[in-house]
Amino acid sequence: MEKVMNCLNSQQIADYGARGHLTVEGIFSETQMDEAITDAETWAAEEIGKLNAADRVWYVEPKISDRAILRKLDNPVYLRPVFRALAGDKGLLSLVEQIIGPGPKVFFSQIF
Repeated sequence: MEKVMNCLNSQQIADYGARGHLTVEGIFSETQMDEAITDAETWAAEEIGKLNAADRVWYVEPKISDRAILRKLDNPVYLRPVFRALAGDKGLLSLVEQIIGPGPKVFFSQIF
């Protein structure tokens, strides 16, 4: 279920201008975030399983927990439906459009 968020306030827009990024809480539901986290963890495990030993040195974080942790996942918006849905969320887009104008496009995306 998509909801359209309220407008950003002038302080939020100024913060974006000063920092180049903005965090807005409550855009997505807890359920949406749980689905995204589960999908990212599943995808990361799949990708780790495909790596040879040399690539594991580059793409997997040094031992920081009891399991291998991938450094990043490239292009989730293009490769994973869960993230494509989040990127196309009307509430998110309405806020992004207030900052950069109508019709934003995603050219590259990453999860760290």
